[in-house]
Amino acid sequence: MGDLRIFNLRELKEKFNLKYFVETGTLFGEGVDHALNHGFDDVYSIEIDKELYDRAITKYAFNAGVNIIHGSSHEKIKDLLSLDGNCLFWLDAHFPSADCNKKSYTDEKDMEIRAPLQTEIELLSQRKNKYKDVIIADDFWLYNTEHKYESGDIESHMRSIGQNITRKELVGDVNDRFFYDNFSDTHDLQIVANHQGYMIISPKGI
Repeated sequence: MGDLRIFNLRELKEKFNLKYFVETGTLFGEGVDHALNHGFDDVYSIEIDKELYDRAITKYAFNAGVNIIHGSSHEKIKDLLSLDGNCLFWLDAHFPSADCNKKSYTDEKDMEIRAPLQTEIELLSQRKNKYKDVIIADDFWLYNTEHKYESGDIESHMRSIGQNITRKELVGDVNDRFFYDNFSDTHDLQIVANHQGYMIISPKGI
């Protein structure tokens, strides 16, 4: 679980003329709240866990600009590809229900649900020649083990919380190449070492 609050969303919104905020992994709504507090009036958040979804629906019932969507992020994000305007995508849907201790990190056997980031990035790349989106992806340490992160490394972290799980067991053989293959021609890519690591993908030349 990342912390979007380290990023100045208002600054990103103004610099890149961002109209919509789209999040994968609602959890308790911290990302939605941060987006609302930084000038985003149109917010979309996808949550697969029914209990967390229901909680978010209740929390934002009186805010017409917040749209909470129930389902897996790699499926439901397809419905948002047609949003007409530049978007800020906050991708934080790894290991559904694990961060609130409802499941373990490997209970979900479908890899696209357990670790949807590669599919999300591939889908979002369909927008890159029409829109100047900004993407912030959490848990970059799952895909790049060479960089030094504030929280250390994923396998040591897992052992510290009593989970004897390897990176390969969590996400398979995939590495960070898919970020560059999908966006290096139109966007700048920057690794941020805070927490578990973030990848920021922003339009070139702005």
